[in-house]
Amino acid sequence: MKTEKQQTEQGKPATPSDGKPSEPWVKPEGVEMKAVACRRLQKEGRYEDFLRAKREYHAAHPYRGVTKDQIFYEALLMFPPLDSDIEPVVPEILKTPPPQEPEPETLDELAENTGSSDIEEDIECAYDNMGRKPKPSEAPSQSAYAMWEFSQEARVKFIEFAIALNKQKQARKAEHKAMSDDQRRQFAVLTALDNELTG
Repeated sequence: MKTEKQQTEQGKPATPSDGKPSEPWVKPEGVEMKAVACRRLQKEGRYEDFLRAKREYHAAHPYRGVTKDQIFYEALLMFPPLDSDIEPVVPEILKTPPPQEPEPETLDELAENTGSSDIEEDIECAYDNMGRKPKPSEAPSQSAYAMWEFSQEARVKFIEFAIALNKQKQARKAEHKAMSDDQRRQFAVLTALDNELTG
């Protein structure tokens, strides 16, 4: 038997993160029962899309204590029967995309955003794993995981950075080779002079 306190808490409307009570949610009229809706969506081949919409709605909702029924039926409004004239209704909370941070424009900005102390190693790790979903347990470091996530979220931009980094590496190799060749030439000249003086 539920206590008076439990009954009172269960009947409370969802509460936003600032603690102010929100408007109580009311189930839409005329919607299908859950089991009926799930069978229909599976038959229509849209069940996975519906589950994704549920997760997006839940993740975007600012209120603590949003009920499972509210999540289910608000998402269901986006998937009316295909053989009906009912228009899909997208919840207001999903109409405005969340603000996104501007993409980094330089390798230094990318390193700062991902917390990378070895950007070459982190980009190489992310590049080698671009075809797979990032998993923290498989990344050698937190910054490598952040870079891996970036490669999935902004693939084109990441590839541009990878190309730019590779060009920098090739330029350093060419510079190092030129310096080594120059040192070898200088050594050859000094050796020749020494041979002349001591010969």
